[in-house]
Amino acid sequence: MPNMPPVQDHSVQGLPGSRSTTTEEDNSSQPHITAMTPTESPSSSSSSSCSSGTKHSKGSVSKSRREPPAADLPVIKSTPAHSSVDPEERDPKTSVATGTSSASTSSSLAIGEVRIDGVSSDSEVSGDRLTARSRRGSRKLSFDPVSLSILVVDDDPVARRIIQHCLEEAGYRHITCCATATEALEQLFNTAGSMFHLSLIDVHMPDVNGFDLLRRIRTDTRLGMMPVIMMSAADELEVVYHCLQDGADDYILKPIRKEAIQNLWSNVWRKRRDHRQLSSMASEQSELSVRLGKMTDQLQQLRCQVDEAVETPINVITRTITDMVKNGNLTPEVRHTLSSIVKSLGASNLYQPAFRRFLAPSSPSSTPRIDDQTRRWLQAELSITSSPHTSAAVGISHAAPAASTHEIPKLRSWDFPVHEHTLNELCSCVPHLLRDFGLIDRFRIDCDKLDNFVVAVRHSYQANPYHNFRHAWDVMQCTYLMLSLGRAAEFLTPIEILSLLLASLCHDLDHPGFNNVFQVSTRSPLALRYNDLSVLENHHCAEAYRILSQPECDILENLSADEAKETRRLFISVILGTDLARYHMEIYTKFKSVISTFSAEDASHRELLMQVILKSADISNPARPFPIAAYWSRKVMREFFEQGDAERELGLVISPTMDRHTVKSANTQANFIHFVVEPLFSAVCEFLPELAATCKPCDHLRDNKTRWQQFLETEERGQPSPASPDYPLHQASPQLERAAPSTSD
Repeated sequence: MPNMPPVQDHSVQGLPGSRSTTTEEDNSSQPHITAMTPTESPSSSSSSSCSSGTKHSKGSVSKSRREPPAADLPVIKSTPAHSSVDPEERDPKTSVATGTSSASTSSSLAIGEVRIDGVSSDSEVSGDRLTARSRRGSRKLSFDPVSLSILVVDDDPVARRIIQHCLEEAGYRHITCCATATEALEQLFNTAGSMFHLSLIDVHMPDVNGFDLLRRIRTDTRLGMMPVIMMSAADELEVVYHCLQDGADDYILKPIRKEAIQNLWSNVWRKRRDHRQLSSMASEQSELSVRLGKMTDQLQQLRCQVDEAVETPINVITRTITDMVKNGNLTPEVRHTLSSIVKSLGASNLYQPAFRRFLAPSSPSSTPRIDDQTRRWLQAELSITSSPHTSAAVGISHAAPAASTHEIPKLRSWDFPVHEHTLNELCSCVPHLLRDFGLIDRFRIDCDKLDNFVVAVRHSYQANPYHNFRHAWDVMQCTYLMLSLGRAAEFLTPIEILSLLLASLCHDLDHPGFNNVFQVSTRSPLALRYNDLSVLENHHCAEAYRILSQPECDILENLSADEAKETRRLFISVILGTDLARYHMEIYTKFKSVISTFSAEDASHRELLMQVILKSADISNPARPFPIAAYWSRKVMREFFEQGDAERELGLVISPTMDRHTVKSANTQANFIHFVVEPLFSAVCEFLPELAATCKPCDHLRDNKTRWQQFLETEERGQPSPASPDYPLHQASPQLERAAPSTSD
């Protein structure tokens, strides 16, 4: 057999999401490989190689490159798998290269001993025969798909026969069928699961159902490497979510088709790859922890040396006051005052007020006078901005009252009374949220343009019952709480914090009050523009940058080209992630898998955290104290019912939870908490324990879910609950129901 060229690409071809980059030099150095079944003759192989020799992967070969003659193509015969050989110990020399069709991004792979190509290649699949012409080196699988042992658990004998037949048709040979979960448990635990590489389990079975069997498998450490795929005829999100939450690797609809199980072996490959990566990451994390500990000790020693060497008056005063706070017998008021003094003395902008006065434009008669060019240079070099002030922005007939510094503690409250403030007051709070992280100074944001931007954003929100500017501000404040009280900001860079806060304010810009399903069903102009994909989320991003493109609202004008590019990329990424139907499960599952191995040095981990923070803030209403949660519930149910009315009038199928004649509002809220909000916030609180300790969102969720379940009985008796849009206002919290004069949501 000819020598194989060295492997130069470790990406996996033929699996979802794989990518490859092929250069002319790489292509020219790789031989072409043809796989044959054991019954084929070399002559037939040669002819098939010649027939495929004229095909090219799109864009992978330059016009000047010439194809080698078919006679030069090496021929490798496949060796039938033997069940007695462990998949991990098979001889790599018996493997056969495979490829995927260049005409499509995904195609079925034939079952046999395979190599997974690092790049796209032409292939033909017919039964157990696969002809592939690899354009680059390939990777050897750590197992042989044919030798995989599969356990099928289904109480329906007809379904078991169909599944077994499909598996055999796909090339799998070692199949064990069980009629009950009890029988399957005996098979698994009597052999410690060592004889099975993958399980297919039906969800609905008598005695012990599929969920219970799945949980038994996932709680046994001996079966941790075995992928479990659940099967059911129920095409329901709740069932799918339940399976994935309990640890299933995939979900297949019944009746089973051959196409659905053709690539079951990829689950085994993916499970082992993830295990290797987690082991490697755990080892690296351990090494980094040791290094970090040593660096912390060295830093502490250096700090002590500096403190001893540098005895400035500020140092002496700060240390003296700190010792008094720690050791003195002081009243709480005095202790708090002294702590505030220490904090002020240690601030990085201690001298900025004096610099601002020094750099302030002088009158012609005063001396000395600093020219504008020097002033701008000093401001840029010293990161000094002009004093914040309120502008007479377009759209407001009077200046919005600025929030004073004592408002910041109120903003850091999980039960912030957003409905006790006018929209003007909420607008004036936005700069404080940015200034609290030092973003205005760091990125030299013009305060006049920031005021203009906030007002333009406010007026771009429509007067919907729920998706309005008040909701947008509420989401921004929740994001701010996760960054500050939850200390998520410690994991992010300043440009990421800026992008996240701005995205939270703009995440529902120009929302029409009707969701993506309605846009697609009615073929609205927005659905046509964005090709039915995350229609509203794409529109929100476009509207935000339309506002930012106006010179008087361009708050990002002083960002560098790289910073502006990164801000836009992150801005779009986190807003698209709020598409609940399209991305919720994907983002939630990814985040759960990286909590224990999260690294602030990994940009993809930080971006995932940003997506989770905005998603959580967007659906945080049920996690607030009950009066606030009930208020928002009435708002969202009113908007839902208005869409249902429009769908009924247009003759469309009324969307779930939107038919005012059949939907129980309390039940909608309880289910939304149970299946969507509670799992996500559980993960967030696991990652941000400070948020769980200070704000207690999970406690509020449990309490609110119990209340909604109790109110369901009220609705079933024909009476409105606090979640109903027609709930009597005099029975609600008067503070929350108070509408600010001359303002609009």
